[in-house]
Amino acid sequence: MMKFGHHLMKSFKHMAGEKYNLNKTQMRTLVMLRRRGSHTMSDIVAHMNIEKGSMTSVVDNLTKEGLVRRERDENDRRKVLISLLPPGHTIACQLEKEMEAHIQEQLDLLGEEKVKSLLELVDVVKESLHIWENKFE
Repeated sequence: MMKFGHHLMKSFKHMAGEKYNLNKTQMRTLVMLRRRGSHTMSDIVAHMNIEKGSMTSVVDNLTKEGLVRRERDENDRRKVLISLLPPGHTIACQLEKEMEAHIQEQLDLLGEEKVKSLLELVDVVKESLHIWENKFE
């Protein structure tokens, strides 16, 4: 399952990265901002588990491309929020739609029985994670 998931993501990131001229971190950042709205750099770094210096470079490049902007938080002028601009929003939406289509194509290649087995395995993993989380509450 891990190998399949890795192959799935790697093939999509390569295909989409070439199409939009973005690396995987830039794509993840756009999609995260589309799903969660504007965030501070610290929030993005924490969510994506990436070094702040690396994320600064990512945001700088996305800003140069006109996909995101930095703006002062109206409620706390000390904070700078990273926000999607319309072209960034459009690309993030397209990335999500294309990823969904790519996943469906790959699942179709597996066949119904293998997909059923895969979904059963995912349910087992989810249940195991739920049990594990409850141990630490």
